[in-house]
Amino acid sequence: MSEEIAVGHVSWPAFKLYLTGLGGKYPMTFWIIFLVLIGLTDFANTLQTWFLGHWASQYEGHDASEVDVGL
Repeated sequence: MSEEIAVGHVSWPAFKLYLTGLGGKYPMTFWIIFLVLIGLTDFANTLQTWFLGHWASQYEGHDASEVDVGL
């Protein structure tokens, strides 16, 4: 049995089968959790940047010995 080969192209049915297979029996649950985790990751990255900026700005108003280096 010969197969069709298309270099550099993935057909929509093949891609749809791949995306459907990611969720298993509960595709909506998988995608909801996946998108929530992506959002939480972005939020954590933003929070980390903000916290480091906030922590570093403490040196502008205080003496270095007064800045708490721990949480």
